[in-house]
Amino acid sequence: MATAPYLATTELVRLFDDGDSEVRKAASAAIRVLHEPASASISERLVAAYVTSRAFPDNFGDLFHTLEQSLRLLPSTTIIACERAVEHAGVELGDLSRATAAISRDIVTVVLRLYRQGDATMRDRCLNVVDKLADVGAYGLLEALQHER
Repeated sequence: MATAPYLATTELVRLFDDGDSEVRKAASAAIRVLHEPASASISERLVAAYVTSRAFPDNFGDLFHTLEQSLRLLPSTTIIACERAVEHAGVELGDLSRATAAISRDIVTVVLRLYRQGDATMRDRCLNVVDKLADVGAYGLLEALQHER
């Protein structure tokens, strides 16, 4: 299921909330293929389910890495993932001794892409996430913002 999530989306979504953390981790691997053309039709649904699941807090790095590499428009539900990731990771996003700091760059890139592709409401939400990223000293934020000017 993780390599072809479009074949069993409903089952995969249920596994994101499984009681076993290893099952949740394995199900989270499906996020790595969202950028593939076959997954285009389910990406919005899968992202929405993933960001509200039990799997997200421990495995959100794969989502942001995949979205950062995607060449398609980002699903609108991605903003929820950004908000939750910043809320969950907090100051770890700016602490270079933590692996979470590496994910910070992908989150920043995704938020800025959402800002560019979004409407006024989406841009406001993105700016709120950027403010929170600045508050926690997210790694890569200042450099990314300098390139936006």
